[in-house]
Amino acid sequence: MENCISRWYYGLVGFAREQWVDTAERFSRASACYRAAANRSRKDLEAMKTADVDEVFRANQIAGFEAAIKEDTDQEEASSLNTANCYARAGDVEQAREWLAKVPPNSIHALMAAELRKQLGGGLS
Repeated sequence: MENCISRWYYGLVGFAREQWVDTAERFSRASACYRAAANRSRKDLEAMKTADVDEVFRANQIAGFEAAIKEDTDQEEASSLNTANCYARAGDVEQAREWLAKVPPNSIHALMAAELRKQLGGGLS
């Protein structure tokens, strides 16, 4: 299992150093890591729903998996937004737009994605 948090912080270091292309790669790897973690939790959640275990234990495990999925999904979207931001700062508008497309409209990061999209000349949607 990968350590997504270390990938995220490695991206923050690059961001502070204004190493835009390298940092975009770092955040893109963090995004993939968080997506994989959320997918693992989704599989575990589905398995727990039918597992032959105590109902209180099942409920606690399900709540934990649901929380992990939400957290990892939020971090995946934040990583995608950061990737887009880095590509924009590097002048690669096409890559920036591709990564912005990975931030869904219902994301907690949607407003920031819309603002970057606007700065890139792509409107608010």
